[in-house]
Amino acid sequence: MRVFLSDLDGVLVDSTAALERTWVRWGRRFGADGRAIVAANHGRPARDVLGQFVSGAELDAACAAFEDDEVTDTDGIVALPGAAEVLRLPVVAIVTSCTRRLALARLSAAGLPEPAVLVSADMVARGKPAPDPYLLGAELLRRRPGGLCRAGGRSRRHRRRPGGRNDRVGGRHHPCAGAAQRGPPRGGGAARASGNGGLTPAAGRCRSSSSEMR
Repeated sequence: MRVFLSDLDGVLVDSTAALERTWVRWGRRFGADGRAIVAANHGRPARDVLGQFVSGAELDAACAAFEDDEVTDTDGIVALPGAAEVLRLPVVAIVTSCTRRLALARLSAAGLPEPAVLVSADMVARGKPAPDPYLLGAELLRRRPGGLCRAGGRSRRHRRRPGGRNDRVGGRHHPCAGAAQRGPPRGGGAARASGNGGLTPAAGRCRSSSSEMR
């Protein structure tokens, strides 16, 4: 049975407005453009981004305060089309650059259930875009990662699947959508789902791409 590893923000939930509001507020503290910070750091854990502005003991305090700010600002966070269907797949994990606390807050705000496996930024030494979170997700699901295929740079135009079926998550083509009805696909390995578009399994080395910040 294939393993599905899905990003959270931009794939399962739309948290864009909340994310930008938080970084705009914090950008003012640093004398920086919060929206520019978001645009330049998609897919990176907030701690890595905050580290560009503060360091040492100040960084720990900033991260704690920033997380509190994000967790309490969930207005407008909604589930994207197909998200609930993905989370009903037999073997699925969320792999996110959020902390666990923030991921659970956003899932709750969007009315989505917590999956059995949720890999967050505070569970790995190297966050996205390193492959470590995806490898940990496959490990926790007790499956071998046969390969993680990236879809970065794909055109936004929706591509029709063979046979004319259109499966979409968050308004994008997504290989996970509809899988619950179609049954387990052939073969093994892991398929990653990212905000850059649908991903499909591939043999060989693991590859990663960034798709959301937090």
